[in-house]
Amino acid sequence: AIVLAAVFMAIYGDALGHGFVKDDFRWIAAADVHSPGDLQRIFATNVGFYRPLVTLSFAIDRAVWSLDARGYAVTNLILLIANAVLLFTLARRLRLSSPVSLFAVGVWMFNFHGVNMALLWISGRTALLLCLFSLAAVLAWLRGQRLVGTLLTLAAMSA
Repeated sequence: AIVLAAVFMAIYGDALGHGFVKDDFRWIAAADVHSPGDLQRIFATNVGFYRPLVTLSFAIDRAVWSLDARGYAVTNLILLIANAVLLFTLARRLRLSSPVSLFAVGVWMFNFHGVNMALLWISGRTALLLCLFSLAAVLAWLRGQRLVGTLLTLAAMSA
């Protein structure tokens, strides 16, 4: 796991948080929350695509990091790590060995087409939140927690 993390950071570390690009600008502007009405607007407005939980996560980032793109990149990195942990947990739950489960995480983390954009584009957070809620939903369903699984599935569809 340490070797995977070191190689991953060697590949992506320098590229994290270098600014906002493309869809980021509109989405970050829509995530400016100063009142309960602004929060309600997040769930009632389509900013080109309806993903209220992503917009809400940007609102939280904006409150914490202001407009420092490095902070948003840190959030994306935390989400990526959380996904890796959930994927490892799911693989182990499916009775794969620890080395095979770690290999599965490595394959997912080094999937250039999926992870590169999700990590380096701030608005790529949609994929990270979708994976997070989906993996958590599957784990909840496997544990027999139907209500939690259903709510997490709905969250995945709103990400």
